[in-house]
Amino acid sequence: MLINLKNTSYRLIFSNSSERYLKKLRKRNKDDFDSLIKNIQLIINNPYDSKLLHGKLKGLRRVKNKDYRVVFFIENNLNPPEIQIIEVGKRKNVYK
Repeated sequence: MLINLKNTSYRLIFSNSSERYLKKLRKRNKDDFDSLIKNIQLIINNPYDSKLLHGKLKGLRRVKNKDYRVVFFIENNLNPPEIQIIEVGKRKNVYK
């Protein structure tokens, strides 16, 4: 991915589905892709500035970006801590 991780204490991990989605989006809609990448960089800088999910997604967090959602999990017990991007996509498809 094209994300600068030099000034962060978190390691970023993408699920296979989120990585595939971002690759397809990059080809289809460059503006939305760039916007999502900037949003993911903000997650890396401050992962707790996000909404905690509940219900069957309890323990996960999400951030909004236009019609898109980035669902992720923070694993602090590792060294270095990880941010695992679980799902990226449009709202109607992410919460299924």
